[in-house]
Amino acid sequence: MYHYLRVTNKFTLKLYIPKTEAEWKVIANGFNDQWNFPNCLGAVDGKHVSIKKPPHIGSYSYYYNYKKSFCYCTDGSCKF
Repeated sequence: MYHYLRVTNKFTLKLYIPKTEAEWKVIANGFNDQWNFPNCLGAVDGKHVSIKKPPHIGSYSYYYNYKKSFCYCTDGSCKF
């Protein structure tokens, strides 16, 4: 079964959701075999997107990262 998730005005994500217990077990076995994570059914990933320094942020910024640059962190990529 496919679900469509609208991410932006120009981008829609096609997401497959397993229907049977056997399909879920195939996914769990794949995570265990490749990453040694037993009983894992999905993972969330993030991306640091570089940005210009926002105006009026003061000396501390939520957007300043360990690489000594400004970025915005996005989360949301998942695998079922």
